[in-house]
Amino acid sequence: MPLGDTWHISRLVVLDLRYEWILSLCMILALGAVFSPLFILLGLREGLVGSMLDKLRHDPEIRLVTPKYPMSHPLSEQWLRELRVVADIVVAARTSGLMLDVEQIPTPVNAVPVISEEPVLTQNQIVLPSDEMAVVLSRRLAADTSSKVGDDFVIELIRDTGEQERHRVSLPVIGIVPGSAFGEQKLWLPLALFNEIDRWRDGQGLPAFGLPGAPSGITAEYDGVIALVDDSPADPMLRRMLARRMAFSQPPTLVEILPRQTEDTREQLLWETVGNRISEYEISELADWYAEEGFAAELVPFIHPFSIDLRIGTRTTCVRPVILPQDPICTLRQQSNVTLSCVAVSAVMDGPSGKDAMIAFMSGAGETIEVPVQLIHTPDLHAGRIAIPRGLAGRLNAARQRDARYDAPTDQFHAIASGTRFFRAYASSIDSLEELVAFIIKQGKDTGEPALIEPASRIKDVRQVQWVADSLNQLYLLIAAVSGVSGLFAVVANVYAGIQRNRVDLAYLQLLGLPRIVLILYPLLKSVFLVFGAILVALLAFWLFDESASRVVANIYRVNATLTRLDLGAAGLLTAVILVSATISSLLAAIAVLRIEPGDYIRE
Repeated sequence: MPLGDTWHISRLVVLDLRYEWILSLCMILALGAVFSPLFILLGLREGLVGSMLDKLRHDPEIRLVTPKYPMSHPLSEQWLRELRVVADIVVAARTSGLMLDVEQIPTPVNAVPVISEEPVLTQNQIVLPSDEMAVVLSRRLAADTSSKVGDDFVIELIRDTGEQERHRVSLPVIGIVPGSAFGEQKLWLPLALFNEIDRWRDGQGLPAFGLPGAPSGITAEYDGVIALVDDSPADPMLRRMLARRMAFSQPPTLVEILPRQTEDTREQLLWETVGNRISEYEISELADWYAEEGFAAELVPFIHPFSIDLRIGTRTTCVRPVILPQDPICTLRQQSNVTLSCVAVSAVMDGPSGKDAMIAFMSGAGETIEVPVQLIHTPDLHAGRIAIPRGLAGRLNAARQRDARYDAPTDQFHAIASGTRFFRAYASSIDSLEELVAFIIKQGKDTGEPALIEPASRIKDVRQVQWVADSLNQLYLLIAAVSGVSGLFAVVANVYAGIQRNRVDLAYLQLLGLPRIVLILYPLLKSVFLVFGAILVALLAFWLFDESASRVVANIYRVNATLTRLDLGAAGLLTAVILVSATISSLLAAIAVLRIEPGDYIRE
């Protein structure tokens, strides 16, 4: 095709558009009205879905998966190694967090373990020191304690080893986490230091601060307290009590747990802990608070029911423990050099040898712990319950939730090396979150661990956004198909009408020596120019819509935001699709030029 002919045809197209400028302008505006919804819908899709996806991608908490609660049995090291392959970052520890006392704060603060690769540190350019003797604070905790980076942060470590131990230690503040995501009082401890403090609470030593271990082993821990009162404090008084430094975060509930005699009409109010356990020290504090408010209360420790095997001779019965206001009074003579605790059962559960009994339960590591006891009767118990002395019940409750062993000669439970019962795993991206959640659920089903069968994650949020994205994509494609077909019909009709309107001129151009194949360029180029002008109109309409929508959002929500987002790649792709489709459809209509015979129009 001669280049000169193409140049002449292009000039003729421009001159024709100028000559029929009103008609051309109307056609551009008509096609612009067809193409504008495509750009606006594309901008809305990219804006709405893109904003949601960006929020998910930039929030590391979205990629986080944890067990629903700390597990009853430690995880195998083999599975943890496999988890580190599937996940991008894994923080594994014996527990999810520790409640630590902090100077200047009246209530315990939640401390969680952290490693140097975790997003909470990397996103805030916080680097852990090599010795890991440091602490990171939330913005609120830093403000409440007037702490800043470089200050010494004082923590009070407390444990009960028969008598309460208190030790004040200080750690340098190496970072403060900003933002509203961590608006609560919270601190982060390096993983190794976190584990050492956790083991120290179990009775082991804490070499980092020169603190020795406790010879008395595991001490009693309870899940709550039952207050036996004649008159219960009013709600305002309970709120005042809760506002103090208490181990309880909610008011007590009225229960009927303890067996009562006919003349005992006192209410049973259960003060239950949430996510932690208490010692005898917290019980004495609660008693002092009742006394300060002018109420007489008898406080009985409470433990959540769990299964205990009572072995009497060759017979084994499953029972559940309960703590009575008074320990069972033992009248039996000791039969060995081992001090045996007396436990009480109903007469229905008695066996041939009440002096030869054993209680057995599962430790936190899944091992069976056996404790020899002496058996007595009490008429106050129902079948299936066993009354255990207060101190022994608390130590059983502590031992069943960690790795422990029982030493019969000393009647002590000792903590042993404990495995991982909690972890925080981060997927590498929101697209791989599904795989990580499925991997953890599979382990839960294989092991029967409830905490892993339903792990805590934001997978539902990700699925919802992905569903919205897919739905909007399908809706956009449907609307684009309808608008595209309408636009192509308009282009074809315009090209064909232009050919019919200019058929005489096209016939004379053939007589002047222009080949028919060159003349096809005339309606084709004219159509492309009109479509390109319509795209510019559509982009102008998108800009006007974007500005108007942004002003509406700003006026309603008082924020600077936009509903639409149209990047160059998406706009360029849509423009290319429109131009290519319009060119092909115009070419099909322009073939009508080949049917023009100059002789037919000369006679006219």
